[in-house]
Amino acid sequence: MSPNEPFKWSAFFSIFESEHDPLTKLFNRRAGKQLLNIMIADANKNNNQLALLLIDLNGFKQINDNHGHDVGDKVLIEVSNRMQATMRKEDVLIRLGGDEFIIAIIPKVGNPNEVNHVIDKLLEQLSNGVIMQNNLVISMGESIGIASFPQDEKDIETLMASADTAMYQAKNSGKNCASFFRNE
Repeated sequence: MSPNEPFKWSAFFSIFESEHDPLTKLFNRRAGKQLLNIMIADANKNNNQLALLLIDLNGFKQINDNHGHDVGDKVLIEVSNRMQATMRKEDVLIRLGGDEFIIAIIPKVGNPNEVNHVIDKLLEQLSNGVIMQNNLVISMGESIGIASFPQDEKDIETLMASADTAMYQAKNSGKNCASFFRNE
């Protein structure tokens, strides 16, 4: 584009729409995986760690079934806003689809408790019900699976699979909790 050519907003919005979830405006699965690959490459290059949190909302299907998809959509928007409020600007939040999200965190060197702090904030933020119109309170829980690079896996696909395994460990532990991947 030349300096005299006007900026084309339609091209900008087209790129945004192709990389973001239309409901929550978070990065979508495709763009998120690309970002995660970049984060892993950067962590590998700089000898850093990366924590991948896979978050699944417990009982979300019942919210849609009992209250309708409009209420479910509002819950997803509120949950994504709450998750964003717990994050630092360098963290990445992705909506995989449905009621599954990923948060990627690069902990600061020398602060191993940083990931635990984010998890505690997430569990606290998501434990409060979502107040809808007519003072209807929608309650749900969450299960969080955590895997880390380079300890658990070396690439994004296996890292996500490990976080998924840990998330099911959290669900089997009574839900509304987090579980770190254990390679057993």
